[in-house]
Amino acid sequence: MSAILVLQGSVLRAVKAVAFDLDGTLIDLNGSYQVVQDACRAFSVQIPSIPEIRCLIQVLSLEQIGSHVLGCASESSSQRVSAFVEWIHERYETYVTRFARLVAGTAASLSRLVASGYKLAIVSNNDRSNVMAVVKHFGLEKYFSAIVTKDDVRRLKPDPEMIIGSARNLGLTPHEQLVVGDSKYDTRAATMSGSPSIGVTTGVGTLQEFLAEGALDVVPSVSCVPDVLFLANADSAGQNENLNLMCVGLSRVKYAPRKPVSRRGEHLQWDKPGLMCNRSKLFLNCLSWHMSNQLEIREQSPSPLLNPASPAPSI
Repeated sequence: MSAILVLQGSVLRAVKAVAFDLDGTLIDLNGSYQVVQDACRAFSVQIPSIPEIRCLIQVLSLEQIGSHVLGCASESSSQRVSAFVEWIHERYETYVTRFARLVAGTAASLSRLVASGYKLAIVSNNDRSNVMAVVKHFGLEKYFSAIVTKDDVRRLKPDPEMIIGSARNLGLTPHEQLVVGDSKYDTRAATMSGSPSIGVTTGVGTLQEFLAEGALDVVPSVSCVPDVLFLANADSAGQNENLNLMCVGLSRVKYAPRKPVSRRGEHLQWDKPGLMCNRSKLFLNCLSWHMSNQLEIREQSPSPLLNPASPAPSI
């Protein structure tokens, strides 16, 4: 049975900010997880695999991970756990510099969102010192108005506390903040807080997990997020006659472009009849990805993006 993806334009049009998870969403930290493996070697305990570490980091603090891998359950073991955590903290920035990579298109997407007037935030279960080391290393601090980490909350994602705190720090309500993450726990936290969410498949989450947790959309990477928001806002920007999206089953998506118009001083050009404008080529790629994953894309009714009277050339 194919999943159903509903593009809820009315929900996304209310969005004024985007809160991003860090690891697996904006940054590929696979290589830097070696610091945890090396810490295990230093403490002579069993070494977990990179996928195992990624799964642990989704729901546990570094202290809890230390207790888990060291097998420490008693209070008398707290000093050993503290030493384990300190060992990682002392070396984390060095490992990030050596191994971490930006997910392709991250900087350009953040820049587009800020230029479009969206406030941006980071919501990460990692320590603040580690998050700031990553953000500064890649020069991303200029994009974010708020950063919420494990040090700022009592409960980590999937609890909604972090998402609610991020919206509060931005002066918004949760429903005005879109949450983007690579894990089902990001989506669950967003849903429980009342925030809409988009899942990205650059990390640990799967398409089915995101949809099951209530994600509005699932895309290949953060590169697609600006275009999803652009499409959702097409109606309020007077663009509904240029982006009439019609879904026909699982194998065809049709568009009904009209004459090119100016949007915020930029002239939109159609490549040829039936294709979206240059600005939204990336969104077209997202749709192609949806189709390759056997998704049915449909609009909620009534939809401002659908114009049954307009012919829809096939692509």
